[in-house]
Amino acid sequence: MTHINPGIAQPERQGNPLGGSHVAYLLESGEAIGENVRQQMQAVRAQGARLTLICMSGDATNAVPGQDCDDIIRMGLPARSLQGSRLRPIIGLRQLLRRGFDCDTLVCDQYKATSVAIIATSFRATASPRIVALLRGYYAMSSRSRRRFYRAFQHRLGGVITLTQAQKQHFLSLAPWLRPEIFHVVPNYLDYQGLRATMLPMSQAREELGLPEDAFVIGCIARFDRYKRIEDLAQAFPLVLNEIPQAHLALIGTGRTEQAVKEQVAKMGMSERVTFYGHKPGAFRYLRGFDVFAFPSVGDNFARVLLEAMAAEVPIVAADCAGTPEVVGSCAILVPGKSPQALANAVCSFHRLGHQEKRNVARTAYRFMTGQHTRERLTDALTTALGK
Repeated sequence: MTHINPGIAQPERQGNPLGGSHVAYLLESGEAIGENVRQQMQAVRAQGARLTLICMSGDATNAVPGQDCDDIIRMGLPARSLQGSRLRPIIGLRQLLRRGFDCDTLVCDQYKATSVAIIATSFRATASPRIVALLRGYYAMSSRSRRRFYRAFQHRLGGVITLTQAQKQHFLSLAPWLRPEIFHVVPNYLDYQGLRATMLPMSQAREELGLPEDAFVIGCIARFDRYKRIEDLAQAFPLVLNEIPQAHLALIGTGRTEQAVKEQVAKMGMSERVTFYGHKPGAFRYLRGFDVFAFPSVGDNFARVLLEAMAAEVPIVAADCAGTPEVVGSCAILVPGKSPQALANAVCSFHRLGHQEKRNVARTAYRFMTGQHTRERLTDALTTALGK
């Protein structure tokens, strides 16, 4: 087990809501810390708490002591130890606590970290930290076995952080025995000014993507997964072409369903009008090359790419499912999920708008994003969730 800055006394940051408290974030792996988790850690420190990052596996090379956290503890366990009974990380956390590590609140990112923390702290003779589960996925409580675990140890669950109200209500419908008052909605935000500065103008984005300058480009940036429903967008595209002959579909991302969608496109004879780009680092830079951003996902909780599209002032057509309506408000064309015809109709209806109307739609979405999804809103909600 490796400590970075271990045991260094940190000055109590009094005068802030979390001043004098010690909060730890327990992560499955430190290899790729999500931006939303990093946002939370930075907000916790800004509110006066000492912040320790505990990584069960991985090197935590993505975290910066002094910026993201005060210190890092690396258990150094192999990823396979987090499967099955997770005995090794449970023992590792118990040993850490027995050696004197103490914190007021232990925020556990996702189910594996939560289950490890609950079991490791359930049989301690001394006081245990408050366990807060950070569950970022809309389907994070869909598993029956996980619900059984949460029910058995509900007395050890001091809080649950969700990203949207829709996710909170979905969880409560699946697990009505959980107390509503332990739930806290802490939304994401976007550094839109910094992001906009790195976005390519339309002409350059299309040139780098190899897209025709005069095409009507429908773009999607998403992982190819079942609930993303990229196949619905592919199926909708020939319907769009019937009305918009110059349309082109640009798909950025990769994943388990990618090959199936490629075969679907080839079978429809659309290969020349649909471009698959695979994974492209910093894909948000190309958003301004799209006329419309299409997001057919039926299971996204808080898709950061929607904020990126709003920051780029690209109009959005999306499935009216999961947390998406809450993220985009009334600033996107929402359609029923799993409906290629509805997707096609929405894209075509936007295409029929005049230039100024299209501009107004994009500007309205941008204003909504900058007013609704802010650092201040995240900080206030997180402070309430972790407050003494």
